[in-house]
Amino acid sequence: MTQSKPIYENKNDYLVEQKLADFLCEKWKCEMYRQKKLSQFDFIAHKDGKPRALIELRKLNCSKDKYPTAMVSMTKLVAWQTMYGVTRLPCLFVVQWQDAVGYVDLQEYVMTGDFRMSPISHNRRNPADDREIVAHLPVENFTFFKGANLNE
Repeated sequence: MTQSKPIYENKNDYLVEQKLADFLCEKWKCEMYRQKKLSQFDFIAHKDGKPRALIELRKLNCSKDKYPTAMVSMTKLVAWQTMYGVTRLPCLFVVQWQDAVGYVDLQEYVMTGDFRMSPISHNRRNPADDREIVAHLPVENFTFFKGANLNE
């Protein structure tokens, strides 16, 4: 029998995601549909009644220059690749750092990514030994929104 993993999202996480989604709506002139809890992606960006992109959001409590990469789980990449085969929708990984907001299209990393085991960390909500394969996405490859600081 398999045990399910606990869910670490709280009300503050939900509000932070919504604030970032609202920011993206304004910047991209689209609407964002929040996906159900435990969905593979956080939102679907749509415009004119058509889905335009799958959106995965992440908030990091550091400056964008602290680490050279941002990590996304391989399970997200696999889920997107499966959905892309049917929908041809891009998946944008949007990261909110303390001093910037940027995004990258995951398509660039599905076959050529820098894959590693997730680090053992005591700074996360999940157990330190909860590890998985992650892709390291170079921060320099992100597209940044000018003057975006949602932490103010």
